[in-house]
Amino acid sequence: MLDPAGAVADAVRLENAARKQIPRRWLSFGDATLTLRLADHVDEAIHAEVVALTDAIRSANLGPDVAVVPAFATLAVQFDPTRRSPRSLARQLPTTATAAAASLEAVTHAVAVSYDGGDLMEASKSLGMDIDELVRLHSKPPYLVYATGFLPGFAYLGMLDARLKLPRRANVRRLPAGAVIAAGQQTAILPADGLTGWHHLGSTNFAPLDWSRAAPMALQVGDRVRFECAARPFKP
Repeated sequence: MLDPAGAVADAVRLENAARKQIPRRWLSFGDATLTLRLADHVDEAIHAEVVALTDAIRSANLGPDVAVVPAFATLAVQFDPTRRSPRSLARQLPTTATAAAASLEAVTHAVAVSYDGGDLMEASKSLGMDIDELVRLHSKPPYLVYATGFLPGFAYLGMLDARLKLPRRANVRRLPAGAVIAAGQQTAILPADGLTGWHHLGSTNFAPLDWSRAAPMALQVGDRVRFECAARPFKP
């Protein structure tokens, strides 16, 4: 008799075994940046170590010219090459950290979403599910902020339920600030009007970016975002 749970466990073990351990070392990327790649795959355990390393480097107070940029499974450290050499800085940087030491400042943001996006119907048809199921799956998990970039205040949230995985659209178009979008296994909130090839699922009045705030960017790497279905649409 087949054991589905056992088959899944075996598949996970095989997948993990296939993931090669890569040597960790800080490498120069231009004359003012060092990069460290922790793994050749992305998951929450790896990202937790990325956050822990980020905290460790920031806590080391290496100088005002040193800035840390965490991402999915990598870190970049930018510095002033007139003040230090890449080799001397690399000797001061750790390559491992305990994930449990990750920052306690990460917060969970509850974001009300009106699922009224222009691509919602098309996405539900492509995925072979009704809109209610799409909304249920999209609003179900709290998403991790894996990285920020692309636009000020833009946060890459993941990972989407595999049943919601869609390729990018063939064409890009301009969407308003507050658009809730998705592509691949990621989702996001547009912090400003912009061009995107991601699928437009809904809208929110949550502001990822507000220059009038002391901390303009609301979403930081390591934070969580939980989407909540709103009863009425938001005005753009």
